[in-house]
Amino acid sequence: MQTIAPLRTCPRCRGSIVDDYYEPHCLQCGYVVYDAPIIAITGRGLSYTLRYQGTKQHLQDMLVIVGVRAVANRTVYDIACPWCGKPMTGFWTERQRETRKRYRCRENHLVFIAVDDRGEMIAWE
Repeated sequence: MQTIAPLRTCPRCRGSIVDDYYEPHCLQCGYVVYDAPIIAITGRGLSYTLRYQGTKQHLQDMLVIVGVRAVANRTVYDIACPWCGKPMTGFWTERQRETRKRYRCRENHLVFIAVDDRGEMIAWE
């Protein structure tokens, strides 16, 4: 039996393919992978797909996918760096606004996650 690796880059627009309740699809153009094997997502937890909000034109098509999981009575966010793919860790300062959270990877790439008044992640900078 041959196993096919899941498609993660859209062949039409080079956007990100994400798994959904039905078929994996591209967030950029809507391309759907109909022949992908059905994978149960109930145990994978919640995830956010965040678009860039900022003034740099070359980052407009870059997405950040944030995984959410519960670990011992708290919520943990699994963020992969959009440039190198390494895990990012969050850090905060005393004077930082509540509307942005900072995350940094081992390569010192910095991502700001913008949150709304309910604490939901809405975009990245």
